[in-house]
Amino acid sequence: MTSGTLTQSPSSFITISASRRLRTGWKCSLTNPIDTPVLEVQNLHVSYLANRTWYEAIQDFEITVYPGQIYGVVGESGSGKSTAIKAIIRYLGKDGKISDGQILLDGENITHKPRRQMKRVWATRMHMLPQNPFVALNPSIRVGEQVAETIRIRDGLSRRKARDKAISMLEQVRLADAKEVSRRYPHELSGGMQQRIVLAMAFSASPQVLMLDEPTTSLDVTTEATMLDIVRELIQTTQAGAIYVTHDLGVVAKLCERVAVMYAGEIVEDAAVQDLYAHPLHPYTIGLIACVPRL
Repeated sequence: MTSGTLTQSPSSFITISASRRLRTGWKCSLTNPIDTPVLEVQNLHVSYLANRTWYEAIQDFEITVYPGQIYGVVGESGSGKSTAIKAIIRYLGKDGKISDGQILLDGENITHKPRRQMKRVWATRMHMLPQNPFVALNPSIRVGEQVAETIRIRDGLSRRKARDKAISMLEQVRLADAKEVSRRYPHELSGGMQQRIVLAMAFSASPQVLMLDEPTTSLDVTTEATMLDIVRELIQTTQAGAIYVTHDLGVVAKLCERVAVMYAGEIVEDAAVQDLYAHPLHPYTIGLIACVPRL
């Protein structure tokens, strides 16, 4: 591998490295040495067990997220996007494992942290927004109580204070008549409203890192635009770091500062969003951008 460093300004630098290995291509990263990363993923490898043999699904995955930054991860179905973030948040099933690399959450290595200790991390520091919000909600409990229960158990608040905070969180995700909505069951809400409920539950803990796994895939264009605005606003307000997984480069252009492009389990290109659109370097990235509809 050959590499070089170009000085951009006193406070930041760009490192461009080229790899001659198959599928790896060019990689660009922009860092600011003044800031402290909230999440660092270094040389992550993920394997799955099938027929008594471990097969590597993710190779050399590296990403650094700063407070208040939304980092996009894009690629086609099966490229390894969702597997990568599930590994980062330690949601892999029993047939999956991190075979190499490390995950640093605000400087703390959580790569092999026991599940019992990870429960506290999931409750207070790291959350994931799934593609289908309905699976994250209990169909037999009113949504307001679900948000309040999360707050009550985690923060040790009284029922009344937890309920008041839950209503406040529902208002922050722009649910009209939050008190009325809080009395409804999940099946009485639209997909967009369900997604906002899950978002309110996540941000009620003021997490350091939020993983968003294509949360707007099933939403119409108008609702999607509203959700993206809400996510951007909450990230800016709380200064959490976020990884946004999607196959839609249009969404990345609207929401993210940086983007990593994945193909066949590897990051093939990593750059600032505006640079990626203006000067894509890898053939796969060029192909993805060419697929974006233009009016």
